[in-house]
Amino acid sequence: MPNFIRTLESRFEEIFCVTGLSVMASVIFFQVVLRVFFETAFHGAEEIAVYGMVTAVYLGCSLAIRERAHIRITFLIEKLPHKGQVICVVLADLLWMAFILLLLKESITWIQLLIEFDYISPALGINQKFPQSIVPLALCLMILRMAQVYYRWIVRDQAEGLPL
Repeated sequence: MPNFIRTLESRFEEIFCVTGLSVMASVIFFQVVLRVFFETAFHGAEEIAVYGMVTAVYLGCSLAIRERAHIRITFLIEKLPHKGQVICVVLADLLWMAFILLLLKESITWIQLLIEFDYISPALGINQKFPQSIVPLALCLMILRMAQVYYRWIVRDQAEGLPL
């Protein structure tokens, strides 16, 4: 069981990003085939593609945090001494964390509104509180991954320094 949990922890985002992108691409391809060859359409294809895209984007952000692969403009930071680089990166991450927390607060408010007043999607007839819950869940995962990066840096390998 610990191997499964370790694998899930290390591959969670990849699995769901690939799934989201695959669903999106497959549904769009299926929609094109239906329209071109059969002159008909699947009325829920756009919604499904959007859900796949949103899943891939938000979980991709979490993956980028885990891998420290998100976009940074490091031209000026690279000119600083190592201690200055670390301070700048930590400050930038704190600002980013504040932004993620703000997004989380607002997304929770949005989901609470969707719970209070049912909003059913027009094409698929799905209550929107379910697919839109991916946003606050992914934001929580981003916070967890950021904490994980700093935990590993502080506790395990501070000698190597924070990955810049």
